[in-house]
Amino acid sequence: MANVVGTNQTQNFDVLVIGGGIIGCSIAYQLAKRQLCVCIIERLSLAAQQSSRAWGFIRQQGRHSAEIPLAAEASRLWASLEQELQADLEFVRSGILVTAETTEDEERLSTALEVARLNGVNSKLVGANEIGKLVPSAERKWRFGLYTPEDGHAEPIKTTLAFAAAAKQLGVCIHEGVSALGIEVSDNKVIGVSTDRGAYRAQAVVCAAGVGSSEFLRSMDISAPIQPVRAPVAHTYSAGAISSVPVWSPHVSFRPKRDGSFYVANGYRGTDAEYDLGLHSFSDFFSFLPTFMANWRVIDLRLGRETLNVLRHQLTTGSLAIPTSDPVVNTKLVRENLEQFYQVFPRLRNLGLQRTWAGRIDATPDLIPIIDRVKYKNFYLAAGFNGHGFALAPIVGKLMSELAIDGRSSLDLNSFRLSRFSEGNLDRQKGAM
Repeated sequence: MANVVGTNQTQNFDVLVIGGGIIGCSIAYQLAKRQLCVCIIERLSLAAQQSSRAWGFIRQQGRHSAEIPLAAEASRLWASLEQELQADLEFVRSGILVTAETTEDEERLSTALEVARLNGVNSKLVGANEIGKLVPSAERKWRFGLYTPEDGHAEPIKTTLAFAAAAKQLGVCIHEGVSALGIEVSDNKVIGVSTDRGAYRAQAVVCAAGVGSSEFLRSMDISAPIQPVRAPVAHTYSAGAISSVPVWSPHVSFRPKRDGSFYVANGYRGTDAEYDLGLHSFSDFFSFLPTFMANWRVIDLRLGRETLNVLRHQLTTGSLAIPTSDPVVNTKLVRENLEQFYQVFPRLRNLGLQRTWAGRIDATPDLIPIIDRVKYKNFYLAAGFNGHGFALAPIVGKLMSELAIDGRSSLDLNSFRLSRFSEGNLDRQKGAM
């Protein structure tokens, strides 16, 4: 699939998409459906970063209210996505269950239910008996839960590559191993992007580079508060037919895969993510401070091996860039998450792990993405998805193609404008997960 340009060649396209993750591939696919000549440039390979490290949840419940219309429309698109892309995505519409153990947990779920109902999402509260039917093999008894039957799950790598393959069939060029370095501008328009493999010309440019977005934007004198957080995931061996319903509990989350194995990660009350301090930390310190203060129990500020990796890369490159090497896996967190998983399924204690990994999630101060036209009339940004990009990818691709071609989108994107950060009135919603 890779197609790498030679040095000093100039490539001409209607739209250049920077980033070969699921968001970039979905955007390129939707643009190509509308007959545009599109190219994706990716500094590593397709799905090399967070798009290959996601849990695979496709949920509407527990969202920030601004995200719910996008999540609901994405859910509708997911229903026919395998047929549209002609690919096996391991999509299952099994519902997702969020459980509660304490009064504080129940209040959180009740708040999420209220937001869901106000936005037309079919979530419902369930008691211990119904939870037992949804996850019949679980030996941990939760007395209360929030269940959304229309939610589901799918396989992130397969989906990203399926979008890329479908885009390529429509004529999209995919150039892997190409790093975007800067832009060329004329008459308040971006006319090209310089890369380490030559120059590209385009009528419009979309940046969908995940945690790499903020550093590229700095080359354009655009400030976008996007910071990387790190989270580990474990993949077990197959346990056979246990359950098809993913669970997000206070102390552990797990998603059953089609082969009977599980992805296991953090619960919503444990360490949700680690933040590795580096030179980049000072660029958006005051924007993120309220978010860190509100989430101090679940965000772990780190000064460890990953911090050294980040600092070494930044000092070597003379930039605030985040390294593209695989992030350090916190084995202690993996063990803690697995122990909680075994408390749910004690008979699986000897199941064992196939692999573990960590991903860098592009976070924003209000925990919702930036989807906007920024600075120039033909430059667009889709980044800062806070770990929600996989579920939202089908609708984000569609909306961004509308924005680039029609100048407006079919869903309101005002809440996702970049200028909200400089305006200083962020909506940090309690209960959004």
